[in-house]
Amino acid sequence: MTEDAPTEYEHWQADPLEVLAAAVDGLGGEDRPGQRLLAGAVADAMRRGHHLVAEAPTGSGKSLAYLSPAVASGLRVVIATSTIALQDQLIGKDVPQLRKASGVPFSAVTLKGRANYVCRAKLGVAKDPEALFDVRPSATHDADVDAIRAFADSSLTGDRADLPADVPDSSWAACSCSGQECPGARECEDGPMCFAERARSLAADADIVIVNHALACLDLGAEGNVLPDHDLLVVDEAHALAEAATRSFGVDLAPAGVRRLATMLRKHGAPAKAVDALTRGADHLEGLLVGLDGDRLLGEPLRAVQGACTALAEHLATAKAGVVSSEDAEAKRVVRLATTRIETVRRIAEGRAEEVLWVEGRGDRCRVRSAPLAVGPPLAEHLLTTRPTVFVSATLGGTPPYRAFAAAVGLDPDAGPGCWGEPPGPERDEEEPPRRDTGRGYVALEVPPTFDWREQGTLFVDRTLPDPAKERDAWLDA
Repeated sequence: MTEDAPTEYEHWQADPLEVLAAAVDGLGGEDRPGQRLLAGAVADAMRRGHHLVAEAPTGSGKSLAYLSPAVASGLRVVIATSTIALQDQLIGKDVPQLRKASGVPFSAVTLKGRANYVCRAKLGVAKDPEALFDVRPSATHDADVDAIRAFADSSLTGDRADLPADVPDSSWAACSCSGQECPGARECEDGPMCFAERARSLAADADIVIVNHALACLDLGAEGNVLPDHDLLVVDEAHALAEAATRSFGVDLAPAGVRRLATMLRKHGAPAKAVDALTRGADHLEGLLVGLDGDRLLGEPLRAVQGACTALAEHLATAKAGVVSSEDAEAKRVVRLATTRIETVRRIAEGRAEEVLWVEGRGDRCRVRSAPLAVGPPLAEHLLTTRPTVFVSATLGGTPPYRAFAAAVGLDPDAGPGCWGEPPGPERDEEEPPRRDTGRGYVALEVPPTFDWREQGTLFVDRTLPDPAKERDAWLDA
C-alpha cells in the first residue's frame, strides 16, 4: 500500500482500487469508470459492514470489481455464482490475473457439491445391476465407469469438470455420491481418500472460496455447516438466487427412486413387509401421477408411502443387526438415503401451507416436488442476519432500490442500510463479534452502462427457426 493510500484502508492489505487498476493494466484493458464505481461500493460495503445491491450492465467488469476488494481486504470471502461454469471461469481466469498483477498474497479455491466429485466407495459397486441409481444406466455405462475409475486413479481433484471426456449423467451418478446418501467420511472406509472431503479441507484454509448458488443455499439450509466460516458473501448473477434458493429449500420424490430404494433395503435386510408396502405405495403414487388431470389428490398414495417409510424408520432406528450395523459401505449409503427419503415423504405428505406442491415429468420419470412459496423469509433469517452480503447482477430489473428483487431475497428497502461495524480483519478480536444493527436494510447502486447499445449492438432474429409455441422440441434442437 502506498504512503498516500486512503486512511479508510489502513488496516487492509492494499488499496482495492489500486489492486483493480493493476489487474486491468495487466490484462491490457481500459479504465472503466463504472468498474471503479462498483469496486468502491463493494469495498465500502466490506469496510462498513452493510448489504449492497448493485446492478452493473454487461461489460462493466463485475468479476474484477468485487474480487479486487476481496483480495485487498484480507477478509475471508465466499463468492457464489449462478453456475459451475462461472466458478471455473473465476478460478481459471480472473483469480490468476489478480494474483499475478496485484502482488497481494492470497489463496482461492472452488468448492462444489458432493455430487461433482468422484466417490471412491461407489466406484466399487458402480457396475452392480442392483446399484442404487436414481436414473437408468446408459448403453455405455460399463465403459463410462472404467473411464471414471482411470480418472480417479490419476486425478488430484476428482472433479467432474476435470474429466477428460464427458460421460452421461446416469454414469456419473453411479460413481458420485450426493449429500442425501453420503454417510460421512468417518463412516466410510474411503473417507481419508475422499475427493469431496479434500476439497472441503482446502476451502477451510482459503481466503476466497468460490461456490455456486446451490451450494451457498445448501449451507444456509444446513445452518452454516457446509461452507467454511467467512466474513462476507458476494452473490454474483444475483437475479438467479431466489430461483436457486427455491430449488435448494425444496424437496422432490420420484416413485421410480422409491422403488429402487426398496430393492436396496430388501437386499440389506430390511423387513419384507415394510419393503413390500413401500413398493406398493410407490406403484400407486406413480399410477396416479401418470394419469393426473388436475383434480386428483395425492394424499392417499403419499400416506401409503409415508406409512411404509415410518415402519422402515422404526426399523432403522432400533435394529441391532442387518443394514444398520453392517460395515458394508453400500449399506451405510442405503441407510443414509432411506433416512433422507423418509423425511422428504413426511414433508410432502404434510402439505405445508407455506409451500406449493406440483408434479413434473412423464411416465417413470415423473416426480412430486414441494418448495416454499417465498424464499425471502428463510434467506433473511439464515443469511442477512449473519453477515454482510453483496448482491451483484447485470439484470436486477427496474431502478434503485430494486424493490422486487429485494423482496424476493428478504431485503427491506425501507429498513435503512444498517451495519455490522468494522468487519473482522487481520487484527480481528476473536472474542468480540462485529456489531449488527439490522439485517434487512441495504445500499443500492446502479452502475452506468459501459456501452452505447444502440450504436454498438446488433439484434439478430433468425426467421428460419421453428415456432417454439408449436414445435418446442424442434426449436430447442435448432
